Amino acid sequence: MDKEKLYSPIFCTYWDDKDSMHDYPYYFNQNEAAAFRNEIHAAILKERSKGEEKRGLMTYYHADDSVDRKVKSLVVDVEVHGGKLWTAAELEIAEPLTGDEYDALKDFLENQYSDGFGEGFAQRYIKTEEGEIKVSTWKFGDEFFIDNQAEFAARTGFAYLAPDNLQTAAAEIGELHAQLLERADKNWNDYRHLPHNTTPDNLYRVSATVIAHRDAHIYLNKYKGFDAEQLKCLL
Repeated sequence: MDKEKLYSPIFCTYWDDKDSMHDYPYYFNQNEAAAFRNEIHAAILKERSKGEEKRGLMTYYHADDSVDRKVKSLVVDVEVHGGKLWTAAELEIAEPLTGDEYDALKDFLENQYSDGFGEGFAQRYIKTEEGEIKVSTWKFGDEFFIDNQAEFAARTGFAYLAPDNLQTAAAEIGELHAQLLERADKNWNDYRHLPHNTTPDNLYRVSATVIAHRDAHIYLNKYKGFDAEQLKCLL
């Protein structure tokens, strides 16, 4: 049984439950959405219905055709690539799909994202430490697309991680992120004592530096959406 993935953008809105002045949504991009990958993943798992265990969303594919025979399961999740969060639908396929079969499957998946699975999921509030967010797997207009792995790599310009390489890549990212946090901790510890060891004339300048390092330390500890190349650059 082979595996394939279909990728598409994800669209998120945010309500700041810590600020009563914000009674309207803030639309944030896929880079920002990557910080909430774990919460969104957990919400998708919760959204899966009883009866989908074997075939995922293919449970609702009712045409008796070659797509139904070839695609054994279709399971939706999210992945971070290029520092951005994407919807990723993993397929288990008995044999390769033709171009027409891909088109039929993409039409079915878009309907699921807009009116099936995605319609209900978009109405759920997902709690995070920063407030509540809503996530949509579909949006009307040119921003939305569904690509297979080759199309996705060509569109985005960064290489797709094949399933066999995901574990190795995750280990590399984990190691690099640990190094980055260690560096951030050291920088913060070095700078946070500076206001106590400077003259009044330099206090304002040094305090601004301390605040900048503090903010960087907080952000780097919270944000988990960096890819390997970004982590190497930051290091």
